[in-house]
Amino acid sequence: MLLRHISRRQIASNAGAEASSSDLDPLEEEVHELERRQTVLYDVDAAKAKFLQRFPEYGYGRAAGGAGRRIDDLYAAEIAPRLGSEHYLDFTGSGLYFNSQIAGLAQELGQTAYGNPHSVTPSSVRASREVEGVRKRLMALFGADPAEYELVFTRSATGALQLIGEMFPWSGASQYAIPAQQPQERAGGGDGAANGSGGTAANGSSNGGGQPAFSLFAYPAYDNFSGKMNPAEWVKAVQAKSTPGHQWKVIWDTAAYAPCHPINLAEVPADFICLSFYKLFGYPTGVGALIMRRDMAARMRKVFWGGGSANFTVSSLDWSLLSTGPERFEDGTLPFIEIMALKYGLRVFDTLGGPAAIEAHVESVGRYLYEQASQLRHSNGTPLLEIYGNHARPDSAKRQGSTLTFSLLDPSGQYLSWRAAAHAMMDAGLHVRSGGMCNPGELCSSTGMSEGEMMKLVEQKMRGGVPPPWEWALVTRPTPGGGTEQRRLPMGALRASCGHMSRCVGASPLAGCTRFEDVAALIHFLSATYTDAVAKVVTAPEDVVEPQPPGVDAFSADVVRGMASC
Repeated sequence: MLLRHISRRQIASNAGAEASSSDLDPLEEEVHELERRQTVLYDVDAAKAKFLQRFPEYGYGRAAGGAGRRIDDLYAAEIAPRLGSEHYLDFTGSGLYFNSQIAGLAQELGQTAYGNPHSVTPSSVRASREVEGVRKRLMALFGADPAEYELVFTRSATGALQLIGEMFPWSGASQYAIPAQQPQERAGGGDGAANGSGGTAANGSSNGGGQPAFSLFAYPAYDNFSGKMNPAEWVKAVQAKSTPGHQWKVIWDTAAYAPCHPINLAEVPADFICLSFYKLFGYPTGVGALIMRRDMAARMRKVFWGGGSANFTVSSLDWSLLSTGPERFEDGTLPFIEIMALKYGLRVFDTLGGPAAIEAHVESVGRYLYEQASQLRHSNGTPLLEIYGNHARPDSAKRQGSTLTFSLLDPSGQYLSWRAAAHAMMDAGLHVRSGGMCNPGELCSSTGMSEGEMMKLVEQKMRGGVPPPWEWALVTRPTPGGGTEQRRLPMGALRASCGHMSRCVGASPLAGCTRFEDVAALIHFLSATYTDAVAKVVTAPEDVVEPQPPGVDAFSADVVRGMASC
């Protein structure tokens, strides 16, 4: 059911026009009653005025006519025609493209011919100029000095991580390190180390022959599960552990961070960063980038080449001459049309005022979302939500992004079904992501499940022929009296993530009525739907995790480290 709201301006004009309950079917009567109650309890105009007074950076400045914010006009022209009455709160999943991005690209393609860049035909030369122009603009956006960095186009951030894992100069003295909770793609990034050497060594070990050993530390700037932000200072801190015989290099995974935060590699000199551009601009999909330092690019060991990444080959002699520059890492024909499309996304960022303006806007929305969500209560005073992340830290401004990841609780503190809630939100037109967000390690950490319990549960469910997604785990926990109890933990959560076109607290015209903006819509939906709702959960035998003897986990520490993501 889509939430609607009658604003203060409409109350007078609608007075006396309410339909009697006898004119309504049960569903219409329910919607009508909800509208009536919200009209009395929530003054949209006053709430928005108060919000704008607190957060003047919201909305990219005043609209051209002086009334409202620029985001209102931009949203109406660029987003509303296709989203209609829905509310998009999944910006960590994907950005929202502007309609003008698609129209601009379509117009250009209708007027100009572009072809495979690896030639000197008119269409090829035009495509090559466009690709290199976009490459140059992206380097500037991220503060990457061309004398120090190269930008390699990939299929995605995951594709960039795969390239690093395959090409990094691993040796028997190499180490691969990551924080404990990692998305699945980053957790697998060091498999090349095991494949190449099968061992690790302490700092200071050389690689023989007077060559230094190289080790790799990979971490996310922005955790995709709960929006925790890790310090950029880690980059220099890890690099500072290098010795003449053992060099530490850093992957700073900025895929979820870049859409809403400025990046300047002159200030944070990571050896590698990885990007997926659909997360920034919404369109195109299937294009990402690896930006790496030139000194490391020279040391990468390419294990595959094809298409334009090689200039000459002699198959009988197993000899090849790779291309120069970033092209030597770009196998096959680049998706040149999709890369060209990125310039229209870059224009959107320019229109909004650049990454700093986007950051200020998104932070205001995210802060308000958390404040409102954390105040939701059942009638007995217990919280409606269990919220994950660093929101409550004193330094939350630096350590928490504009993401709200949560579980729903009933008045007794029992978890409500996250899968049922996901479907209810979908039916209500709320774009809220659900599940483990490709980060089972952070899911374990947040809900209190141990690594061993998670792996044991996954194994027994797979043996039982129960495919994912899974909803519950029944774990054994000690009680204050010295006994034990069975506790039900969720194997998924709900995530609302804000972005450059998120709107907050007011109501906007839509087809002759008004509706809540994104944050207000979510908060009112949660309050109206789940206040005093009682958990009615059905569990299965395969949900039960058998308790382990004290101090014994289900798997060895080596296996846990190998999986890394949980």
